[in-house]
Amino acid sequence: MRSRLQITKRSAFSLIEVMLALAILAMSLAMLGQLVGLGFQSARQSQGLSEAQMLAETVMEAISLGLIQPDPVTDMNISMMTDLNTFSVEQDTEWVYSINWEPAPVDGLIMMMVQVRRSGAQTAAQSDTFEIVRWMRDPALALEEIPETSDGAPTESTTGSTF
Repeated sequence: MRSRLQITKRSAFSLIEVMLALAILAMSLAMLGQLVGLGFQSARQSQGLSEAQMLAETVMEAISLGLIQPDPVTDMNISMMTDLNTFSVEQDTEWVYSINWEPAPVDGLIMMMVQVRRSGAQTAAQSDTFEIVRWMRDPALALEEIPETSDGAPTESTTGSTF
């Protein structure tokens, strides 16, 4: 006679197999959740760095155009105005800029440094900072005077040929 254990056929998963499958599923979901969180954090950092770069370039262009004096400043609050793309200083804004300059190795030039950073960042992940350096003509030097003609108008010099 056959034993009862030998006759039964297996028609379902055992409890151990089900628990093992659920454990694998739970670990996979936890890892995917961490990857999604890391992706969101990287996207936020990228957005903040892009915004800091745009603001630093705007401050540097405002200095180049003479809208902002190239005097050294630290942690000035900034904001972008949408009308006329002007630059204005406001209180309690999210971004601050610093300007510093030093003489360049070439006479008549200065090395202008503009740093923009997020104010009030509590963690290193939130501290978006961008620094831009540009060599510029020293504003302290007087511009060379343009020679004038006998009638008082500036002279024009042409180097190309005319057709």
